[in-house]
Amino acid sequence: MRILQLNLNHCRSAQDLLSQTVRKLGINVAIVCDQYKNLGPHYTWIANSNRQAAIWVRGGLPVQDSPSRLPNTEFSALLANVVEEAQGKRPLIVAGDFNAWSTEWGSSETKPRGVILLDALSVLDVVLLNTGHTPTFTGPQGSSIIDLSFASDSLTPRVAGWRVERGVVTNSDHRAITFNLSDHRHHRGSAGPRRRWSARTLDEEVFSERPEDMAGALITAITEACGASMSSGGGRRRRRRREPVYWWTDEIAALRRQCLRARRLVQRARGRPVQDARRVDFAVARGRLRAAIEESKRRCWSALCDEVDRNVWGRPYGTVMSRLRGPRATPPREPSLVRRTVATLFPMVTEALIRPPVRPAGAEVPDVSLEELRGAYARIRDGAAPGPNGVPNRALKLAVAVRPDAFLRVYYMLDMAGKILERIICRRLEVYTEAPIGLSDHQHGFRRGRSTIDTIESVTTAAREAVGGAIGSRKYCAVVTLDVRNAFNSARWNNILAALERIRTPEYLLKIIYSYFQARVLEYDTDDGLESCSITAGVPHGSVLGPILWNVMYDSILRLRLEEGVRVVG
Repeated sequence: MRILQLNLNHCRSAQDLLSQTVRKLGINVAIVCDQYKNLGPHYTWIANSNRQAAIWVRGGLPVQDSPSRLPNTEFSALLANVVEEAQGKRPLIVAGDFNAWSTEWGSSETKPRGVILLDALSVLDVVLLNTGHTPTFTGPQGSSIIDLSFASDSLTPRVAGWRVERGVVTNSDHRAITFNLSDHRHHRGSAGPRRRWSARTLDEEVFSERPEDMAGALITAITEACGASMSSGGGRRRRRRREPVYWWTDEIAALRRQCLRARRLVQRARGRPVQDARRVDFAVARGRLRAAIEESKRRCWSALCDEVDRNVWGRPYGTVMSRLRGPRATPPREPSLVRRTVATLFPMVTEALIRPPVRPAGAEVPDVSLEELRGAYARIRDGAAPGPNGVPNRALKLAVAVRPDAFLRVYYMLDMAGKILERIICRRLEVYTEAPIGLSDHQHGFRRGRSTIDTIESVTTAAREAVGGAIGSRKYCAVVTLDVRNAFNSARWNNILAALERIRTPEYLLKIIYSYFQARVLEYDTDDGLESCSITAGVPHGSVLGPILWNVMYDSILRLRLEEGVRVVG
């Protein structure tokens, strides 16, 4: 996580430049003081009521609390509010323009406000992050270090790179401060660190030569083949190019460089006869930059409005949708919040899982055929997420193509290859779900040859039949829609097994599904480390078998005997 701290000095152009600065520097969280205005609701922008301070969170990082609304009172009273709000909260960062002097952070002397600040924050066990003696504020009366950053003692090992940015024009009297906060994670238990490979670097010839004995140690052999044929994907990543804000132009970039040069000349001219002239030049440069930004924003907004008339689905549409969708959220890690979320989404079912009845001996369990194996792995997408072993799907598919015999002999080893086995089981279940006594014809979801269009046509046909009679005999048509709350996660396993029996699923497939439900565990990360809980109901989201098992369980709903004129569509 990269953090920026800046006092905007209630300057409009300074806040405009902030938007470009956070993009250019890859900032995740901006802590600002004296903002010109508060951003709209489509931003993760949390501010106090009187525009004294705000936190701008970018990149989908979770926000679980909001800053307190501090009254504009005496400095000591303000600090008392800060300390009261921060008591008991860890990890903790306190940052802002404190306008306090102390030799602790490089000031030439310690003034009363500096003593008050240090005394107030001492109860929080925080550590000062400021390093060096670079001024954070430069105004007509001189320079000073008044923008400070503090972090709780337990957090300081994760903080790196604190510095005052010299080459960033902010159009404020205050300079931008940046530092990095590493994403410290606990060990993932006995499984060890997860390995990753870059599928783009896969050498198919080298990979194909490695697996000599896949039948004996299939997973180990594939893992070793990945290590020999691909580079690691967990090392240094290529830096992604960040797009500038929509109104940024080469002219504005040039004016920003001129403004930066003029500011440096002012700093070098301090105490010399040319100081006043340099200040005038700097003011002119700032004015030109501010005017260019305003003109570019007006021009770009007009261009967006004009483009809507030419292409509804063009850049304006993308701009609006990006604001509506917002950034991609990352999972929260606060322990109590995560535990409550897990308990809500994954309900506990106390009833014991009933073992399928043993039927009279019949046909033997058919082996997995080469055609089934090829059909299953052909449907695995190369870009889909790998399993816990981190083996890319492209490498897995190549392994199946090179040594299908090894997979056919040992195909009940579940892990990274589990989805291929699930597809084989799913295709076998479809033989029974698509049979005459299988799923209702009113079920359109997750079935071959059926789609949302078929569902809509079924509903509209019923509506036309109701209102299409002669005048005086036409009927009313009411459409009632129902949605199952937390549907996949709340599916009862015993109900699924009973439904499979009802459509005469073979015993061996019932036993496989029964085993599929055994010992399911959910692992999730929190700030306290890796935690887990037992899963006692539901079918996994994104799994191959999930949709067909859900359809089987709810099939009886679509077969209810209802009054004449009532139709159920799934």
